[in-house]
Amino acid sequence: MSSPSEIIRRADLLFRNVDKLEELTLSLLSNPKKKDTKDLFGNVLRSLDEIKIRKICGEVIYRAGLQGFPRVSEKKFAENTLLGKIDARGKNGIQLFQPSISLERKNSSKIHTYGECQCTLAAEGSLCPHIAALMIAWVRKPKEFEEDLESLKSKFEKTRQRVMVSLEELLHSVETSSSNEALDLLQKIYSNIRRWGNEIKDAGDRETSRELENYNPLREFSATINRISLAIIFAIDHKYKLNAIEIYNRATLTTLGKVLELFVENTRYDNKSSQTKNERKVPRQKTGRSWDMLIENFAKGC
Repeated sequence: MSSPSEIIRRADLLFRNVDKLEELTLSLLSNPKKKDTKDLFGNVLRSLDEIKIRKICGEVIYRAGLQGFPRVSEKKFAENTLLGKIDARGKNGIQLFQPSISLERKNSSKIHTYGECQCTLAAEGSLCPHIAALMIAWVRKPKEFEEDLESLKSKFEKTRQRVMVSLEELLHSVETSSSNEALDLLQKIYSNIRRWGNEIKDAGDRETSRELENYNPLREFSATINRISLAIIFAIDHKYKLNAIEIYNRATLTTLGKVLELFVENTRYDNKSSQTKNERKVPRQKTGRSWDMLIENFAKGC
């Protein structure tokens, strides 16, 4: 039988991983939790200052970067990488450059840089004023930088994998746990799911400035929570023979029935564009058939 400390440790690890997944979900929805943004930076970016930028770029490039850093826009970071855009005036008029730089610490005193830009100087393999301007913008106004979307997606998927690994470890502990420990686990899962739900309940309704295309972090987070719930219920049901899965399925059917009933009500009466003013004054009528009851009866019949 697992010791109480073991099942508590594994449950706490699962909760911490889900908390991190929730933070990433909110970040993808441009609604991050209030926390120190520096927690998201890599160690090299966190320690970067203008003295180090001077050493990395040289005095001439650094001073040129000082002139251009106010024009840096679309500022993003990913671990120890900076990305941005800058409008620069040249012989051919205003040109748009997209500098980026990755920093890597080889030892306690040496920082290696890997920079890219469309300007001539960068094409020759040197750090340019645009890259210097990007680093200066970072050091002076880091809060204006947004975490890169692709980096966030990658973090989200890696964290979800950690959630699944910690879930499997917890399920193993459930198999060898006492009934008191299983009850305590269910209560903690219940309270945590309520907390996670309350913290992201309105996130999906807010407009996001990110180009997420078909990627829906709220859906992925909810699916992960549902999987955790079902896996733990199944494990406890299998061990204690509680008919918990039957109760879970009935609850799912009830929820689906309510959603279908609301869908029918809304689609039948909310099409205001095809209604006259007099028609709109007619009070809503209940549907003649309850989808909730229909689905439950269908399930019982099967």
